[in-house]
Amino acid sequence: MTQGIIADPQKDEERRRKKSKAKNGENPPMLGRHHSEETRKKMSEARKEKPLSEEIRKKMSEAKHGKRSPMYGRHLSEETRKKMSAAKKGKPISEETRKKMREALKGRISPMLGRHHSEESRKKMSEAQKGKVPSEETRKKMSEAQKGKVPSEETRKKMSAAKKGKPLSEETRKKMSEARKGKPLSEESRKKMSEARKGKPLSEETRKKMSEARKGKPLSEESRKKMSEARERRVRSEESRKKMSEAKHGKRSPRSGRPPSEETRRELSAAQKGVRSSEEIQRERQAAQQLYLKHRFQQKIEEAIYGKKRARTYVHPASHPTWS
Repeated sequence: MTQGIIADPQKDEERRRKKSKAKNGENPPMLGRHHSEETRKKMSEARKEKPLSEEIRKKMSEAKHGKRSPMYGRHLSEETRKKMSAAKKGKPISEETRKKMREALKGRISPMLGRHHSEESRKKMSEAQKGKVPSEETRKKMSEAQKGKVPSEETRKKMSAAKKGKPLSEETRKKMSEARKGKPLSEESRKKMSEARKGKPLSEETRKKMSEARKGKPLSEESRKKMSEARERRVRSEESRKKMSEAKHGKRSPRSGRPPSEETRRELSAAQKGVRSSEEIQRERQAAQQLYLKHRFQQKIEEAIYGKKRARTYVHPASHPTWS
């Protein structure tokens, strides 16, 4: 094209076609040759700030699609992959580019549809992710993406098996505790937790920790009632009864060395007011003894039928002959 003269569009188009045919023949001018580093930089600088139109982009994409792609049937070497990875590092993708990529991938069938990663691939992926701590922003995004997704029973079991034998650090425990605070558990969740704990004896260390954690925390009236009802339904073994008796005896008694409060004194004093006559006390003792004998007889029958462990204990302090 001659400078200063308006070129003929038809001749210009013909010239382009001839050049294209010459490059696409059996012996292209760059066959077996490579551009030098200096030439690459010059070409890169020349292309900068020259945006391509949408039409040209589509033509370039179609020209290199499928079998016409220069990389068709070929694979990048490990060295090339590393270079590409290093070149892209530290270059954040803009939100606009992300949207375009998302839109371009919509409607396409995933290449992993119906396929699974091999054990070797899983290990490689795991090793590559080790030591990488996700940022707070990434954590929030991951949390939002997982909300509302209920894992299947099989997935829960796999997760549980994977976590077994891995002790949590003190810092992690504190974070989990803080995250749970102020979140009341549903009745269904409480029942599931209760069922899961049944038959699992607690170690002495765990008992001490639980005891220390509960100290100084007064129980609500509702919690007291629930605990009382739960204890009434529970049948204690003979061994447990002996331990409780020994724990409350002498110096180990929960009231040992602890004088009753002023409020407790008043309640005891009010309960003891109203002096009864000796005749009234005698009549009440006789009635209590009869009730005691009746209950003991009924208990003996149940012990004979169901056994000592399953038989209910009918002896109440108010029905004992020594009660006053």
